[in-house]
Amino acid sequence: MMWEKSTEELAKELFRSKDVTSYLKEEKKYLVDGMTLAEYIKSLLEEKKLDSVEVRKNSGIDKTYVYEIFMGKKKNVSRDKLLLLAFAMGLNLEETQRLLQIGGRSKLYSRDQRDAVIMFCIYHGNTVMQTEERLGEMGFDSLFEDERQK
Repeated sequence: MMWEKSTEELAKELFRSKDVTSYLKEEKKYLVDGMTLAEYIKSLLEEKKLDSVEVRKNSGIDKTYVYEIFMGKKKNVSRDKLLLLAFAMGLNLEETQRLLQIGGRSKLYSRDQRDAVIMFCIYHGNTVMQTEERLGEMGFDSLFEDERQK
C-alpha cells in the first residue's frame, strides 16, 4: 500500500536526515502537500482498481463537478463532497483522513457527534446510502446537503 509509513516513522526519518531537502524529496509521496488532490484520487483509483465512472455514479455528485475534481480543475472541494467520494471509493478511515487533509479540509474528529457517526460508518464499510440513513435517523445534516442546494 502506498501509505504504509506511520507519522511516527516519518518523524524518525526526518530527525535522522542530515538535510531537510533530501527528506522532503525522498518522502514526498507520504507528505500531505506532496501531491495534489487529483493526484491522490488518481493513485487511489489505480491502487484499488476502481472505475472512475462507477465512483462518480456511486458518489451521487454531479458528473461535471466530479470530473473537474478528478482533473484537478476544482480546487475548493467541500468536506462533504470529499466524504462522498471516500464512500464511493470504499476508502478506509486512514485514506479518508488523508483525502480530507490533501483536499484542505479538516479531518474527521471523534469528539464531534456527526463526525463520529461518519467514522463509525467508514470503519464498518457502510455505503453512502447506509451512512445517509444513519445520519438522518440521528438528526444530523446529510452529506448531500450542498448537492440539494444546486
